[in-house]
Amino acid sequence: MYRIIKSRPLLRFSCLILFFIAVMPVRAENPQQIFSAYADRLYQIKVLEKQSRRKSALGSGFVVSRDGLMVTNYHVVSKFIHEPDKYYLEAVSVDNKVVAITIEDFDIINDLALVKFHAKNTPMLEIRKTTLRKGDSIYSMGNPLDLGTAVVPGTYNGYTTQSYYKRIHFTGAINPGMSGGPVIDGDGKVVGVNVATAGNQVGFLVVAKKLLKLLESYQTRKPGKLDYQRHIEQQLIKNQQELMQTVLQADWKTTRLGEAHVLNEIVPFIPCWGDKGNSRKNKDRFTTISIQCRPKETVYIKQGFNTGMIEVQYSWVDNISLNSLQFTNLLQRLYGGAGPGNSAYEEDVTEYVCHEGFVEKPDERAVFCSRAYKKYKGLFDVLYISTTVDKTDKGLISHFTLSGVEKAPAMKFLARFLEARKWN
Repeated sequence: MYRIIKSRPLLRFSCLILFFIAVMPVRAENPQQIFSAYADRLYQIKVLEKQSRRKSALGSGFVVSRDGLMVTNYHVVSKFIHEPDKYYLEAVSVDNKVVAITIEDFDIINDLALVKFHAKNTPMLEIRKTTLRKGDSIYSMGNPLDLGTAVVPGTYNGYTTQSYYKRIHFTGAINPGMSGGPVIDGDGKVVGVNVATAGNQVGFLVVAKKLLKLLESYQTRKPGKLDYQRHIEQQLIKNQQELMQTVLQADWKTTRLGEAHVLNEIVPFIPCWGDKGNSRKNKDRFTTISIQCRPKETVYIKQGFNTGMIEVQYSWVDNISLNSLQFTNLLQRLYGGAGPGNSAYEEDVTEYVCHEGFVEKPDERAVFCSRAYKKYKGLFDVLYISTTVDKTDKGLISHFTLSGVEKAPAMKFLARFLEARKWN
């Protein structure tokens, strides 16, 4: 499973020399040396269905403490977190020893989880605290496609651009099943955690600093069993507050689209793209030009349910030869094509409640809809769409969706969205 879209002088001194060599870190220069030196720190993580005792999800993990604390991705163990009565967890070592594991903590925003098995003085990986240089060689480890432990050499390319959550761009093949595995430098120190791939040797890693922060939080947290749903809720609320504050405090720029001025790139992590979208058969009847702005990343809650989307869309339509009725029908069709920017099931969210009305300057028919998250109090998905109604030769369709937001920032976003748009 993975998410689309993851660091010996003379006889008299011989004893001292041998001791010094024993405690020196192993510097590995190729995948074979990496495997030999560090594979015993790696485990395959399994989520198994209780009744059939068959695997339902697979990933990788690695040991970070002598007493058996391990790191993996949140999305690897999310089925268990959401349905602990239906699933159980196991970890399998490279020599096929099976151990039961428990959830100790997780960071849903950065897709990290801490799991644990009972151990004493087990081999572990250290986490690198200094930054690499672009072009440095690093090594991804994991269990791709359930084929066994693998080491994939690759290149550190710094942080991803146009990203709010700051992933490491890794040149190397990360395949399903490697999620949660470590990426280490030649000294065996963890520099990141496998989390996702775009294919074609383009991989993404959670930054080691995010892991260090989770480990620090875990060490200071009061002992006791986690309330999983409450833990998710708190993290989602905190993240959306910080995200929306960043967006709302930005200097919103506009750009020309047809005869209107509309929002351009609000913040760098919500890039915009343009498109001239009418087909050949309609090129003599009308033309459309569109702008779409949306982030490359969302927050994974569980399969079929993600959040954290901020999407803005505009379409400018020029009528060439359609009559009034045909043009109105075209705008209505485009108006009705907007939907939520994220996926969710009926068990996760309520039905949309919509309010329809009219906006002046330009005269527009508009609808604002919201749906509540059933398990996470105070969070909503909202969408807004409007289309001009006072012209028969041109039209503007405006749309935005926000997912997993509180009401107050959603209404502030709506107000700024309407203020930013101007008609010549």
